[in-house]
Amino acid sequence: MILSGLSPTNSYRLPGMIKFTVFGVDIRISFWFFAILALVLTTGRETLAMYFLLPILIHECGHLIVMAICGVKLKSVSFLAFCIDIKPAESHIMSYGKDVAVALGGALANFLVAGFLYIFMFQSMRVMLLIAVNIAVALFNLVPVGRLDGGQVMSLLLSRYGGINNTDPVSKLCSFLLLIPLFALAIYLILQDGWNVSLLIVCLYLAGTVVFS
Repeated sequence: MILSGLSPTNSYRLPGMIKFTVFGVDIRISFWFFAILALVLTTGRETLAMYFLLPILIHECGHLIVMAICGVKLKSVSFLAFCIDIKPAESHIMSYGKDVAVALGGALANFLVAGFLYIFMFQSMRVMLLIAVNIAVALFNLVPVGRLDGGQVMSLLLSRYGGINNTDPVSKLCSFLLLIPLFALAIYLILQDGWNVSLLIVCLYLAGTVVFS
């Protein structure tokens, strides 16, 4: 597919990171994004993967739609290993209300799609799976931890109503306090069933978003 406005040459800013420009927006694609995509495709689970990738795309489109409504200009969109990172132009300043709306736009899109599918679509197992994954993606991103949408909302609320100028240390402290019981539950599940490591992987990912945010 040919994109109008695509810059004629690609450049590399970071090792393993491809960078090009579309309509003045920096597009960055990590090597690990391709690696994980290739791994999924080689397992022969393409159809199942689409049920998980589509809600993620819906989520990010929700952010983009709200940003467009609020008149926010994009700076970059980065396709990373486990997420898509959207950054507005640094010169653009929004109100707290618009900032919160943008942060919640992704989850709102997932909930709206799930509701639409539940009301108007035939309730097959595939549709129910798509509904469940949309809800799961929305709830996961609303967790008030690190760089997740919920974590951004928490930082905005601390700054707006908590009278805290530097919200980063407080946000990280709140995030780690929330992760402690989740880690405890993850360890308990592993002790009960040695193969149940999904929650531990999620907790490690969330801890990473806190440390490197």
